[in-house]
Amino acid sequence: MEEPESAAASRRIQRSITEARIQLAQLIRMVSLTGEVVHIVDGDRSVAAIVADDTARTRAEVTAATDRASATAAGWLRRIEEVRATVGRQQADRACVLEHLLREAWRLLDDHCPPGSDRAVDGARAAYREAAIQRPS
Repeated sequence: MEEPESAAASRRIQRSITEARIQLAQLIRMVSLTGEVVHIVDGDRSVAAIVADDTARTRAEVTAATDRASATAAGWLRRIEEVRATVGRQQADRACVLEHLLREAWRLLDDHCPPGSDRAVDGARAAYREAAIQRPS
């Protein structure tokens, strides 16, 4: 009968460096048959592990896939930042053009209707000045 995965994970196989050296052949056979991992410890610190060949390949493949995914994500993030910067520059350029056109429109309006000659235009001038003061530059 097979143990549940959580029970197998909680039962960690550990050997000291000396025990592993003495039992190396047995540990290798056990690992190849069961697929379990034997941890080699030096005192309380894990320093190495004996794993089955197919397990090691699988971990290497997972690591390679993770590295590829990280590189792809980094590429996309770099591209997104490039697009964001480009769009920001374009927006700033458009805002400058619109500001220039608006100033030109007010100049033409001032030439056509000098301040004090039309109440509606004077009200629009006051509203524009107020909006211009509140607008961040």
